[in-house]
Amino acid sequence: MSVWVGFYDHETGEITGVTTGTPRSIIAHRQPFVILPEYRKDWDLTHIVVNDQLTPRPPEALAALYLQRAMVDLRVRRNGLLKNDVDPIVTNPLRWDGLTDENRVALTAYRQALLDWPETETDPLNPTPPVAPEF
Repeated sequence: MSVWVGFYDHETGEITGVTTGTPRSIIAHRQPFVILPEYRKDWDLTHIVVNDQLTPRPPEALAALYLQRAMVDLRVRRNGLLKNDVDPIVTNPLRWDGLTDENRVALTAYRQALLDWPETETDPLNPTPPVAPEF
């Protein structure tokens, strides 16, 4: 179980820091803390702490973060397609030699399209992967 906590100053009661972790790891900090239920995990992206106040991110900053996460997801998906669908054939001489010349050309073109996919994707929030050859 992970919780959000705010470290606070005993004298003023002001929150001096915010962190997340397991209750045991937070106690290990040996600082006074209070569990803050208003700091939810989904606010990691949509909110920031400014002057000890939870503040929504500006829309343009939030859009940039969504785009950045979408590009990371796209690369992870691309790497999975390469690892699971293409590389087992390309790196195995028996499977590669068993392909016809047309199939080799199609697989090579598909592999290159996958490698180029993150840069050529026009809508990273709704990605469309290259079409795999049918053989």
